[in-house]
Amino acid sequence: MRPTACTAADSKDYGQEVVDILLQVMENQRQDLVVILAGYKDRMDEFFTVNPGMRSRIATTSTSRLTTLMNWSRSVS
Repeated sequence: MRPTACTAADSKDYGQEVVDILLQVMENQRQDLVVILAGYKDRMDEFFTVNPGMRSRIATTSTSRLTTLMNWSRSVS
C-alpha cells in the first residue's frame, strides 16, 4: 500500500505539521539554512504536488548536484 498525504483528521500523522514548520523556517532563515530533500522521483513529485509552497522555496532540483555533493563529502571525510 502506498502512503498518502496526511489529513487534518489524522491525529497520528504529524507530516503536514512538520512540512508547515519546515516551510516557515525555510522562509525565515533562508540565508542561513540548507535543506536537502531526497527520494524517488515519483514520490518527490507527489510530495511537491501535495505541498505546493515547497517547490518555490527549493533553489534547485538536481540529482547530479546531489551526487556530486555526496561524492565530495566522502572524499573529505
